[in-house]
Amino acid sequence: MQTATTTSNLPPLPSDFAGRAIRPGDAEYDTARAVVSGVVDPRPAVVARPADAADVARLVRYVGEHDVPFAVRGGG
Repeated sequence: MQTATTTSNLPPLPSDFAGRAIRPGDAEYDTARAVVSGVVDPRPAVVARPADAADVARLVRYVGEHDVPFAVRGGG
């Protein structure tokens, strides 16, 4: 069974990540974590907003290397 990833046990994002990392406690966290479905109320350790395709690749490597659960939300 996998344990929940929290802000306190999340490895630091890659140092060359150029996007925005939104964490619990940040003013825009509740807006950033919201999903259309009212069935779930996700509370991720971080909402990462990549700046470009290279950032996406960095994040994919990061979650793989650190076994961090993740979800992708797209749509611009």
